Amino acid sequence: MIRTGDVRILARAFMQDLTNTLIAENRDRVQAQFSLDESQEQVVESQAKFMRVVAPAGSGKTQTLTAKAVNVLANNPNARILCLTFTNAAAKEIQDRIAKKIPSSSNLSIKVSTLNAFGYDLLKSIDQSLQIAAPNGKGLGRAMNLIKIIMEQSNIWRDKVNPKLCSPILELTNMMKSLGFNHQHEVEDLQSHYDLVRALGMSQLIEKLVEDIGINGDFKNVFVNLWMPFWKNLSDKLWESKLITLEDQKYWAMTQLANSPQAQGWLRIKQFSHVFVDEFQDINLLDLFLISQIVHLSNASLVIVGDDDQCIYEWRGCTSVFIQKPEMSFGQILHGNTFETITLEKNYRCPQNIVTHSEKLINHNTSRIPKRMIPVSAESANIRVVSVPAAYITLNIVDELIADIVEKYPKHTVAIVGRKKCQLIPIQILLTKREIKFSIDTDLNVFAGEAFKDFRRFLSLPSVYTKSRSIRENVGDMMALLKRVQRTPLSKVEKQEIEEWLMQHQPESLQSAVDMFGDYLGKFKKGYVNPRDVSIRLKSFLEKFSVVACVKVASDVFIGFQKDFVRSKDDIFYSDPPFSHLADLAVNYEKDFQLFLQDIDRAIERSTANDSREAKVELMTALRTKGREFDTVIVLDVNDGIFPNKMAKDAGRIEEERRLFYVTVTRTKNNLLLFDSGRIQGQRLNISPFIDEMDLPNSSRLSHPQVDRISRELLDQLRV
Repeated sequence: MIRTGDVRILARAFMQDLTNTLIAENRDRVQAQFSLDESQEQVVESQAKFMRVVAPAGSGKTQTLTAKAVNVLANNPNARILCLTFTNAAAKEIQDRIAKKIPSSSNLSIKVSTLNAFGYDLLKSIDQSLQIAAPNGKGLGRAMNLIKIIMEQSNIWRDKVNPKLCSPILELTNMMKSLGFNHQHEVEDLQSHYDLVRALGMSQLIEKLVEDIGINGDFKNVFVNLWMPFWKNLSDKLWESKLITLEDQKYWAMTQLANSPQAQGWLRIKQFSHVFVDEFQDINLLDLFLISQIVHLSNASLVIVGDDDQCIYEWRGCTSVFIQKPEMSFGQILHGNTFETITLEKNYRCPQNIVTHSEKLINHNTSRIPKRMIPVSAESANIRVVSVPAAYITLNIVDELIADIVEKYPKHTVAIVGRKKCQLIPIQILLTKREIKFSIDTDLNVFAGEAFKDFRRFLSLPSVYTKSRSIRENVGDMMALLKRVQRTPLSKVEKQEIEEWLMQHQPESLQSAVDMFGDYLGKFKKGYVNPRDVSIRLKSFLEKFSVVACVKVASDVFIGFQKDFVRSKDDIFYSDPPFSHLADLAVNYEKDFQLFLQDIDRAIERSTANDSREAKVELMTALRTKGREFDTVIVLDVNDGIFPNKMAKDAGRIEEERRLFYVTVTRTKNNLLLFDSGRIQGQRLNISPFIDEMDLPNSSRLSHPQVDRISRELLDQLRV
């Protein structure tokens, strides 16, 4: 006779066997669906509460994350997954992949979202009337007006409140939040937090922005005694006015989860049992704090996925430390647990020599998670280091090569990559001249701004400088030149007085207007140089006979065109003025100002149309290459001072630059062309040290003096 206790034991054993059988069947089904390799299987099957997945470039992390989600939901019908990403494109890709693998009824069990969207959903559940203060948001104007009012109420700026400071003040406000400062904390606690930010190597992000808000004095005094109280007050006033920035979507979500029972209840209703974080190397301190709140309040397991070698967004407060030291990052919510670490070792994207040589490059970084990368592909990419005497030759070679590729291989995808925005401007002009379709992000398009259009106008003046023209034309051009000759603009009164004075003296040519202004005796406000110096500087520009000579001196003559952080918010021209790279292009034009202007006009016209449909050629900065892949990647000016950037002085900054170069070179499927432009902006530059670190074979070096020969050879060797 079987006793009741025995029945229970047998029932439990049966249920355990059934559970094991179902799990095995689910595992086999997931394996069949996804064709996982050994390390990917380990991720999918792991039951660890906290897991770090180290996923180098091309290792199939999105597939692994999708398989992990499918497996969790297959084995636990009560599971609820929150998958957090950092871009809408990444969220959509994961959502689409999961939708193909999970029946629609199960999609309710997983939420794929950016951190911003998640935070905004939470905040809207609390207050539907919030407005976004961002370039495309309705609340930006209101936010600027509010900042101006608070500035006027403060005694920091006294009677010198400049409305142009509102934009950098808002930027510094956001950066403080990105770096984890909490305006509800006391100033003493904020000082302690600044020590943490400095220890993480990110204090320069604040120091640079503090310089731009118009407060003079010792940094510590300005930051602690003046800025912090102002920032605390401003943050409260913006929230009370129902205005939030994009960074506030995360900041106030974190704050509400910490303090508001309503927000905590909203999260608990979601019943998230698992939190996945994609591209974890891209998080800043604010992201870390928000993720920690979500995991803690949900009592959820956590999977972080990323690659410290691809941490390239330091400018927004990201650091590789968080993925390198997850126990330190999440210490307060681990409760004695540790992270299980699994590395995805196989590279499915890149040819084997790209994997090998990029690994040699990145191994020079000492601060990284040790890992090896195994190429799955036995194919080799066509890698070429092209050394030429000067940057204008690089431009001509790329111009010829792209024209041939587009004609012979119309489906071939090409990325032309610059370290800086201004490197792309000559390429835009050349491709437009050939009527080759290309795409470029709107915020990289310098031709659309007023500054470049003014500069184009100035380039037309040397050819009419000595010609007899109407008085009004000469005075109009002179006033336009004076507008840009100083960083401090003329006041309305000064402009009116100068214009009237010039009209009275009736200049018959622009040359005579420039000469006359040297004798002007009117008064200027502080900061404006004397008229005779202005006259001499303008002559040094207007009396040049070649295009390249004219462009070269433009930056020194027109101080109003120089780099300006505040003005760059409205016109990207000021973020990195393109004079030097335009000078490299201008070598080809000699004295033909008319042809140069025609080609610039075509580029300006195309920038407004921006018809990039079906374009196979993309122009981008190195920062924009992340997450992309192309048949051919062309990297411009791979020279010391550009890769790495000349501003990278210490070992940490050099490692940041090396990671950026690593990300760039691992975007190719077939061809990697690295151009060493021996002379850039008239300055001799050595080849980038990163080339030697890649340990490329001598056969990859290509060096010929004849441009057409290099172009043909590169085309013949192109791997299609």
